[in-house]
Amino acid sequence: MNFPTDWSAPETKKRKTSGQGRGSKRAHESSDPGAPATCEYECFGKSLKEQIQNKLHSQSQGGGFEELDINSIINTVPYKDIIRDVFHNSSHRTIEVPIVTRAYEESFMREPYNFNENQCVNGDLCECMFIDKRKQFIGVEFLLPHESKEDVPRPCVLCCRQMTQKFYFDIIYDGKTFNFPIQRYGNIFNQENEYATEVMLSCPSNGPLHIFPCPVMSHQRNRYSVIYKNGIRFLQQSNVSVSDYIQVC
Repeated sequence: MNFPTDWSAPETKKRKTSGQGRGSKRAHESSDPGAPATCEYECFGKSLKEQIQNKLHSQSQGGGFEELDINSIINTVPYKDIIRDVFHNSSHRTIEVPIVTRAYEESFMREPYNFNENQCVNGDLCECMFIDKRKQFIGVEFLLPHESKEDVPRPCVLCCRQMTQKFYFDIIYDGKTFNFPIQRYGNIFNQENEYATEVMLSCPSNGPLHIFPCPVMSHQRNRYSVIYKNGIRFLQQSNVSVSDYIQVC
């Protein structure tokens, strides 16, 4: 079997991992580079092998066997379709999780005050209702920078944190797994005016980074208090800043 001289086996290159800057707008999933790559190259090789076997079978059925014209096979193999299907069907697809600043997040930690705003989808079960029983309110839905209001409301900031934290404990302590990302967004930490490392949830290096790729602020009711700003109820966070955890020698 004569193979074209310009057809060589693809080299497996390690994916270059760029450091996640704390102020970056996007964070990409980190997954085990070994398992997915093995599956992808095996699927690619299997498809090509099937093409060659089919060609051999068709030639043998013709009554004689001549030298295999590998060029005709290469020209008929749908490389783009194979690669697209391999990556599309992979259980470790890359996802993008937006990163938001603390200031942006805190601008939504309040009750709705504009007629164009939705209340939290959880209604009377919204986490904001359980912070101060004397000043109960339903939080405003949290919209990411690229999102806009829809007919079906989304959770507020606190309910997003609560749901992510529940999934986090299910994964880390109960060994559960999910086929979807457990967070809507990630937070910046260990920088001025952002969150302290001590109050963040982050996935262990050997954990399911493909569904929890970015650190996110944890949820704890005693870190919030209800305050009024121009007659509007807001939530104020305490003991979450970098300065709150600086050790004085």
